[in-house]
Amino acid sequence: MNTSGDNTNFADQGKDLANKAAEKIQGGLQGATGKAQTLAKQGGDTIDTAVQQVRDTTADMSDRLLEYAKDNPGKALLMAAASGALLVTLIKALTPRRD
Repeated sequence: MNTSGDNTNFADQGKDLANKAAEKIQGGLQGATGKAQTLAKQGGDTIDTAVQQVRDTTADMSDRLLEYAKDNPGKALLMAAASGALLVTLIKALTPRRD
């Protein structure tokens, strides 16, 4: 009975199984990496869209504020003075006193 041939065949089968398992693992990792990259890109696109919306809204509000100040300069000046006074009062209230 020739056992060396059987051992070689068994070893070759083991190597083949190990290679197939390694290929499946590698394929799975590549698939997971691709999915992670896709999700990261989608997240980045979502953030970019949100930032652009904030920029657009800020620009629109700025334009409206300037238009209001041009149309109502007295009211705009009074609101600015009141806001400044409120800000100074708030800063004084939150700043610790030096005794």
